[in-house]
Amino acid sequence: MYPRDVVIHSGQHLNFTIIGDRMDAHGPGQWLSTNEKVMHVNQITGEAHARGEGIAEVIFKGPNLKLRTTVNVLKVNQIVVDAPAEILTNVAAPPDGYKFSVKLSDSAGHSTESSVNQINAPFDCKVEPSFVGFVEPWSDRAVKKSYCVFHPYSPAQLLPVKSNPKDGILHISVRANLKEDSMVTGSAHALFVKGFYIKEPGMLNLTPSCNHSVIIIGGNTDVELFWSAKDLMSVSLVDTNENIGGPSQIVYRVEALKRQPFADKVTIILPATGQTEELEVNYVTGDRTESSSSSGLTTFGLILTCIIVPAGTLWVIMKLLEKPARQAPPRHAPAPAAGPATAPDPASPAIGEFSPRTPQPFMEYVRKTVDDTPYYKRDARRRFNPQNTY
Repeated sequence: MYPRDVVIHSGQHLNFTIIGDRMDAHGPGQWLSTNEKVMHVNQITGEAHARGEGIAEVIFKGPNLKLRTTVNVLKVNQIVVDAPAEILTNVAAPPDGYKFSVKLSDSAGHSTESSVNQINAPFDCKVEPSFVGFVEPWSDRAVKKSYCVFHPYSPAQLLPVKSNPKDGILHISVRANLKEDSMVTGSAHALFVKGFYIKEPGMLNLTPSCNHSVIIIGGNTDVELFWSAKDLMSVSLVDTNENIGGPSQIVYRVEALKRQPFADKVTIILPATGQTEELEVNYVTGDRTESSSSSGLTTFGLILTCIIVPAGTLWVIMKLLEKPARQAPPRHAPAPAAGPATAPDPASPAIGEFSPRTPQPFMEYVRKTVDDTPYYKRDARRRFNPQNTY
């Protein structure tokens, strides 16, 4: 039977079971206690509850088996609570909460850490001030230890009711009370640092028509703000809300100082815990968009010009090269016979076989003009003698 020769404190719960080679051979049976005022045992499951100070035997009776163990129940006269070593905060708190260890002891110096596994913790837990969070009792059966586990509320849920909301650092107290005797109690104090939160976090977009905005910070307002573009943007404290009974918050005004586009970040740091949050700030004038569009069109026009002009020039050169050269008359052609000078016929092949033909009406006009010209058909000597032309 397990456990054997148990020493426990009043109010504790534990579970008896059969172990070893006899576990499969004991068959159906029942659990009994020789003193129900000291130790109560469930006849079927073996779960036991220490009700009062004294000694009792727990017996298991089966068809072919009978086992017994002695239980010494001591009265708890002291509860010792130990706080965690780290600073408590409600930002990035442990998922399982902060563990305050709880030890029960009696006048003989027996502690629950040397006792058996407990089913339920024999004590209740409370936290003061109560608005910071909640606590619950818990027994770790693997290591045979008991705790009051503290779960803090988030910064947005934390409502200052009993303390000055300007105080970002609090001293909290976690107390354990014995269920069987509420007069047996113990407590521990711990330092609790509240965190902050940004109301409506995201991005601040500023424009020339609306060149300012606000950052609202709630919770622990003892924060520091940093940003890079100090010549382009200002961040200044403009308002605080310190009403008792409502969430504390401060308001910072963010304003663009120049009509110049920029992108920056406001970094908010809580020195007490190192909590850090960032908020992006963008200022857009609208000029950058037009400039970019105009620049894009100019670049496209230059590219188009660089393509079309060389292509057109190349096309003209190729067309000129395709046109055949005019045929020159052969060098051995005989000289023309002497006689009256006549105008060459433009349509004659002598001009060039591939020359374009002159329109016929124009040719007739030229012939008529030549025939009507005085002395044009006389001999060359008279024609070129100024004395014989009139």
